[in-house]
Amino acid sequence: MRLLILTLLGMLLVGCAGQETRSDEKPDLDSYMAHAGESENRVHFRRLTSWQVVGDQWVLLEAAHRDHFLVKVDANCARDLEFARSLSVRQASRINTLSRLDEVYVGDRRCSIREIRKFDRDAFREARGSAR
Repeated sequence: MRLLILTLLGMLLVGCAGQETRSDEKPDLDSYMAHAGESENRVHFRRLTSWQVVGDQWVLLEAAHRDHFLVKVDANCARDLEFARSLSVRQASRINTLSRLDEVYVGDRRCSIREIRKFDRDAFREARGSAR
């Protein structure tokens, strides 16, 4: 039994080590910002489908119809973003509109939206592909 537990623990450690990415493989925030539009007060979307943390205070939101938005949240949410397992958006304004009046919830922490920028994911991917 002890051997089985040690074996499983060893496999878990190897699996975790294999998921690290080298810093040159992971794009930095500047790479994302190079493909972001101007800051906007509000943007329209259909439905949010996924999210990805891309910086200390920045989240990339993906919406239906291939719309993408970079959203900056409060600095006090940065630590929570790093370890986030869930993220939701609470809309204070109209449905299908993301505005700076809305809030992002990281777990139970409420984070005000400081900035919203449309993001050109296709151009971002193309630039990443040609840089390799």
